[in-house]
Amino acid sequence: MRSLTSLSLAGSLLVLAVGGAVWSSAAHAASDKRVDSDLTIYVAGDLLRKGGVVSVQPLPVPRAEWDKINAADNAPVPPPEGLKPIGAGGKRMVVIASAQYSQIQFFYPEDVTYTFRFRPHPEQKDEMRVTGTRALSIGGVNSDTGLGPQMEYGFKGRATSGDQTIQLVAPDLDEHTARSLMAVVELMPNRPPLACETRSATAVCAVEPATWPKVAADWEKSRLDGITERKHDAARRACYDKAPAGNGSCVQVSADGAEPVYEFRRNP
Repeated sequence: MRSLTSLSLAGSLLVLAVGGAVWSSAAHAASDKRVDSDLTIYVAGDLLRKGGVVSVQPLPVPRAEWDKINAADNAPVPPPEGLKPIGAGGKRMVVIASAQYSQIQFFYPEDVTYTFRFRPHPEQKDEMRVTGTRALSIGGVNSDTGLGPQMEYGFKGRATSGDQTIQLVAPDLDEHTARSLMAVVELMPNRPPLACETRSATAVCAVEPATWPKVAADWEKSRLDGITERKHDAARRACYDKAPAGNGSCVQVSADGAEPVYEFRRNP
């Protein structure tokens, strides 16, 4: 059963900072279903100071399995105050994400739905430079099963009901830079392995520390390549905008590595 009403949010800013201290992102529950799985993602460390990318993976489970999970503790620190009440069969969960690329997996009962939010870690608010969240992508699911890909780490083999990849916006991390990190970790042929800290209902996964220096170098290269590509696109468009009528094309006349310059050349 599908349990999430998905909206096309890619590229839009979800929630801005409120008073510089609290921001959140929540899944939208269908109006006829109650919320039994409530997750707070406390943002800490480099993710809080520099921004980054968080892949959120909701994993549906049968009610009988959920009832067993519900009895276990999944809150390394208390949840924030002032949250709406949750039903007797519901569960509040808390995770801490500190890596600039983090994957969050969590269970919820398949017959209801879930909600999640981002908050700055209560002991690190003074270090916060994140100003909000932006949806980068929403994963697709099989139309027959309502499920997407299976987890490769953490809760291996469990299928998501539709992942959401979200940017934690910061002054030095724009959308292009966030998408570069997302591409290096999620889309490259040789994706880096993730190490996960799991509890009964949650898993927090990040690039293994020994692998991060290479990932960071690949990320920087991808970021710089993206800047160069966008400069070429802009120069090419400017050339065509000024081009005279007639057959021809804009060709690069600048040296590789220099600021791109294109000139219109008529076809022979």
